[in-house]
Amino acid sequence: MNTDYLINLLDSNLQSKLETIKRAASRIWETQKMQHFTKHGISHSENIIGILKLTLEDMRTMKDKLSKHEIFILLASAYLHDIGMQSAYHAGLPDKSSYDIDDKKIIRDRHHETSSKMILKSVDETVKRRVDCGLADCIQPNYVRYIALLSKSHRIGKPGILSNLLDEDYLKTGEKIRVRLLTALLRFADELDRDYLRVNMEELKLWDIPTDSKVYWWMHHYTKAVEIENGRIRILFRIPVNYKDSHMKVDEIIFMETLDCINNQFMEVKNVLWNSKIYLDFDEKPPKEDDGNYTDDSSVFPIPEDVINFINTKFKVQKSAEELTKRTGVVYWVNGIPKSDDETLKKLMDGALTHAEKEEYIQSIEKIESALILTVGPSERMALKLTLGNCYRVIGKNNEAIKNYKDVIAVSDVLDTIDAKSGGIAAYGNLGHIYSIQGDLNKSLEYHFHVFNIYKEIEDLQNQAAALGNIGLIYFDKGDLDNALKYLKDGLKIDQEIGCKQGEANQLGNIGLIYSDKGGLDNALEYHQDALKIDQEIGYKEGEANQLGNIGLIYSDKGDLDKALKYVKDALKIHRKIGYKQGEANQLGNIGLIYSDKSDLDNALKYLKDALKIHRKIGYKQGEASQLGNIGLIYSDKGDLDNALKYLKDALKIHRKIGYKKGEVNQLGNIGLIYRAKGDLDNALKYLKDALNILDRFNLIYGRDIIQNAINLIAKKQNKN
Repeated sequence: MNTDYLINLLDSNLQSKLETIKRAASRIWETQKMQHFTKHGISHSENIIGILKLTLEDMRTMKDKLSKHEIFILLASAYLHDIGMQSAYHAGLPDKSSYDIDDKKIIRDRHHETSSKMILKSVDETVKRRVDCGLADCIQPNYVRYIALLSKSHRIGKPGILSNLLDEDYLKTGEKIRVRLLTALLRFADELDRDYLRVNMEELKLWDIPTDSKVYWWMHHYTKAVEIENGRIRILFRIPVNYKDSHMKVDEIIFMETLDCINNQFMEVKNVLWNSKIYLDFDEKPPKEDDGNYTDDSSVFPIPEDVINFINTKFKVQKSAEELTKRTGVVYWVNGIPKSDDETLKKLMDGALTHAEKEEYIQSIEKIESALILTVGPSERMALKLTLGNCYRVIGKNNEAIKNYKDVIAVSDVLDTIDAKSGGIAAYGNLGHIYSIQGDLNKSLEYHFHVFNIYKEIEDLQNQAAALGNIGLIYFDKGDLDNALKYLKDGLKIDQEIGCKQGEANQLGNIGLIYSDKGGLDNALEYHQDALKIDQEIGYKEGEANQLGNIGLIYSDKGDLDKALKYVKDALKIHRKIGYKQGEANQLGNIGLIYSDKSDLDNALKYLKDALKIHRKIGYKQGEASQLGNIGLIYSDKGDLDNALKYLKDALKIHRKIGYKKGEVNQLGNIGLIYRAKGDLDNALKYLKDALNILDRFNLIYGRDIIQNAINLIAKKQNKN
């Protein structure tokens, strides 16, 4: 690639320094030859600089984007960031005449840190085994430090985290160096240099290497080129033509794995680039068949079966985790399990997630417990424990869920790696949900704010938006609707800015719920309809069903019960079609409530009992208690107060067992009102005061006015008597 564009932005002094660095890097690669799975060296560096050129050259204000000092540091890092691949000594290995696969894995895993070490030591005259990196003239004004930092951070962690190690972000001459931006540019350009020219398949096929490494270079083999035009990244493939109509869908596997690798890296740098007005974008959708992605070239080899199976399992586990996260609102974090060589572990995790998708949580727990008996690494144990906590949460064993989430956080703190920290963040957020259920809303807020602050620090906008949405929902539970709206709208704004449609629809729907609670039904309807439109556009059926159900409830509140029934029954139809039992039960319950509003109490009971049956079958305790309470209220409307009390007390028992304070308050209040209707004012007062005490203890607002008014009326009546 032509790299002159960026180099020409440097003055002659910096161009001379860069040429010296390039010559030194060339000598390192020539004199310390070590074969790795993919080709590195000067050609790789030149490719990276060429990709940076494509990324940046069409921006007319490029000189305003990066200073000459930043360009120099970036280009110097492109030449030196991988030199650690060539030094076993600096990677901490003893000198040998040759190095085996295990040695090379250590060298590869450490090479970013090794490169940084070699760069820093190259200008330290007290070091004996220095490697000349061409940096003798770069000590002032502190270029070496930044080049070492970029080299270290090009591989591990999110951009910007390692830059916090610097005491300052300025050269000694006063010019600001945007380490996060430079790191993001280097990381992504490094990821995009991934075509077939970087692998020697004939040689590599003879190596006995782990399957996850095989996947990496096979995906290189099938990549023809990476194009960047007008800020859009496009991947060109060269896949054996016989895969086009293969029943195994091997071409789709190749597309998905390659695009997934690039997109994962892109999502880590996107926010950093966009914040600097570098609007690079990447479409992770598989290419169309007629885009020239197939070839009958005999030099393009078929993919081995073990690699196909590895990728299939990986995607299945990852997809399950993503879908469960979207569905449940808690994070399923599977970490490195999809890439593990332990087939038993992968099968157990796959089985656990499959059971969870089917809402068979007891069976899911059994699979995870079996996996935990295996000898697994600490980060894999974190993934298992997090999933275990999520399953316990659904079946109402919140104390078990909390224990597992806290175990995850403890391991995360001990490991103190970027990857482990992401598992810890997931556990913090999930704990926030648990404390919300238990009515400790202040503690829940504390955890969700902790998550938000971490995502803000690492500039992860998408997860910032999700955290803001969770904070908004906690304020909703507190009864602080204005704050709830504020945080949800802040989250919505971010989702809209970054183009996260799924997040945008979620925020819109939740804002609709707030307006509904405030009595602004027309506003609520508008937000739910906007959310529905997006869910339909992106094909998210579960979201579509949820919004249809919400719209139905709005029409019910507006008194248009026939229209309400139509929407909720449409939602029910979708939930049944996609096999989401909890959603089906929720909509059956909503239909029951609408029939109750229509005074058709027999139909109301039928639908509520059908909903109860499903909640019991899948073990969702909170849903079971909710339906029991609703059935109790129907019996109350029918005048059967004894049956009403029975169902409400059964609901209360479950809410207390799982620690769901909002449900407990609702049932205590309803039981108190039933006793008042029966003329038993002492018992009525007891239950209502118990409800008020919980509200006072947890500083909660919901239902307070109704309960307080009922207590006042009873007290007034008792005084008269």
